[in-house]
Amino acid sequence: LDYKNAEFWYLRAIAQNDIESMEDLAFIYASEEESPGIINSRYNPDKAFQLLVRAKDSGSTTYHYDLSYLYKYGLGVKKNIEKSISLLQEMLELPDLSRNNKELALVTMMWTYIANNIYDDKEVSRAMNFLIDSAKNGNSKTQTRLAELYLDERFKYFDENEGIYWLEQAKKSSFHANILLSEIYFSSDYNFDKYGESLLNAIDLHESGASTDYISESSLVNVYQ
Repeated sequence: LDYKNAEFWYLRAIAQNDIESMEDLAFIYASEEESPGIINSRYNPDKAFQLLVRAKDSGSTTYHYDLSYLYKYGLGVKKNIEKSISLLQEMLELPDLSRNNKELALVTMMWTYIANNIYDDKEVSRAMNFLIDSAKNGNSKTQTRLAELYLDERFKYFDENEGIYWLEQAKKSSFHANILLSEIYFSSDYNFDKYGESLLNAIDLHESGASTDYISESSLVNVYQ
């Protein structure tokens, strides 16, 4: 996507009060890179915030996540963690929210709690019940996300064994799960057999196109080094 060209067409649509274009252009303005390693010349978080507020005021029901992100990191607006969390909570109350977006909001809220040393029994319980249920149904992306929570020592329910369990469940189709396993096996008990096996699994998933998760260029570079 050519951001400069896209900006031109989005602005034309926004002049007609097109809400979706407001949100799409806000995403462009909030992105520091146009693609990996390519600086986004249109980067302007102030404009991103203004457009999302305009979309909200115009009746949008899909502004919550991106606006929460801006408040979380203080982009285009003063940093406000409480407001960021509040927007995610509002998002979770939407009647037609998809399971994928519900999971995204819950996981983002959990990491916001962890990073800011906040704890909310009700919200953590809601998130963990949802994630565990989805993980038990074989969703490898959820299994990996759940594992990452268990493996973070700041998390109230930190449990390395539980984290490894869910990564083992996800490794058949998750590149990222195998990378995390390789790091664990290398650093914790120096199990080089399992370390090498996990790296080979990650490479096989990438080269066969069987991985179900996003693989960044930096992740690939690290694996092949």
